[in-house]
Amino acid sequence: MLQDVDKGSDTIAQDGREERLPPETLALLEGSVGKYGRRQRIAAVCLSAAGLIAFGLSFIQPISSRLAREGTGASPLSVLRYGGLLFLALGLLALFLVSRNARRRRRVLSTLVEQSSEVAWVFQEELDIEDYRPDVVRTHICLSDGTHAWFQTDRLEGAGVFECFRERFERISLGYDPELERMYRRDPGALRRERARTDERRTGRLRYPFWSRQH
Repeated sequence: MLQDVDKGSDTIAQDGREERLPPETLALLEGSVGKYGRRQRIAAVCLSAAGLIAFGLSFIQPISSRLAREGTGASPLSVLRYGGLLFLALGLLALFLVSRNARRRRRVLSTLVEQSSEVAWVFQEELDIEDYRPDVVRTHICLSDGTHAWFQTDRLEGAGVFECFRERFERISLGYDPELERMYRRDPGALRRERARTDERRTGRLRYPFWSRQH
């Protein structure tokens, strides 16, 4: 359930404390970028390499000649060649998405340090995946200019991050609600001007290893 929050100073909490995350919380978010970013880059590189190897093998004369003589319908040679191209394209796309997400995370982290008044909305997402680690949570940090990035941590660490935002950032919207998401898409800055809070989380499906999808 959404709760409206009274308006006040845009950068200073009611108790006079400036909106800042403690150094240990910032270090946790930075560590998340390195930890999960490496895994995503490795997965993307492996996918690209597999596609490149398969595509290259299709041009080696002994292999291509043998495959061309085998099978009916779609030849194994075509499957190997075009399948390799597909995997290569997917891997390159994944690398692009990983790099883009990394830039967004660096932008958000920089804003938290240098211009924290640009933070408009923070919510968390639980991943609804049976064969994935059940003890992780994603903290989404949305800026008033429309920049958005998520940071994946252990559930206990994520709870601490969220509590820091609750205590130290009194001038932002907090928690997930579909109406807040619609408002943010229409006008990102609105969630700082018209603040609301809820304890709800978003539930998402993992689309390994690059992004998640809301139900």
